[in-house]
Amino acid sequence: MRTGKWLTIALVTSVALNLALVGFLAGRLSLAPGLAAPPDPSLGAFRVLREFPESRREVLRPLLREPLQAGQADLRRMRNAQERIQRALHAEPYDPTALDAALAEFRQALAASQQHGHEALSRLAAHMTPDERRQLLTAMAHRPREHGPARPP
Repeated sequence: MRTGKWLTIALVTSVALNLALVGFLAGRLSLAPGLAAPPDPSLGAFRVLREFPESRREVLRPLLREPLQAGQADLRRMRNAQERIQRALHAEPYDPTALDAALAEFRQALAASQQHGHEALSRLAAHMTPDERRQLLTAMAHRPREHGPARPP
């Protein structure tokens, strides 16, 4: 029976490491030059507002408040789910049902967060001029690097 417990722990650890590696690689690839756009079109799209005149920012900013506040609650749910995932992986005896529930909660919170971000993007675009939407599209396709030196082309 002890061997089964260690095999389960090894399997869970292996799956967690593989998921972390896939997430890391997906993140790195999304920053690679030549990619058309990030995986989620709403990621970072709202920074384009900084480029607009103050009069337009005053009109557009309030449109984002409600969906982005809802997104904050989703982020809290994701953090709580991550803590539950860690507790489930550290628990002795290991309870696969607890891990599955925590992972499901994380997926639901992530999906809700994306939905709120997409709603904010849609609401914002509906109130933009065609030129502003072109600026938005450009900002969405070119995410700035915030860490480390720039990669050579």
